[in-house]
Amino acid sequence: MDTVKAFFKKYPPIGLRTAKTVLAVLITSVLFKLILHQNPFFACIGAVVAMDRTMADSVQSAIIR
Repeated sequence: MDTVKAFFKKYPPIGLRTAKTVLAVLITSVLFKLILHQNPFFACIGAVVAMDRTMADSVQSAIIR
């Protein structure tokens, strides 16, 4: 139990923005692999770059990119 407390003291829990980015990359890579059968590397970079604070800002950033 002390090990777990020490771990969370040293490494704080991940934030919601990080979780949202991971989810976006996961969905992008799965869809890109299943639909286009290509390497999703650049699509995942686009998903990371397009992430913003709010959903509206993220969509606007993705459209601009």
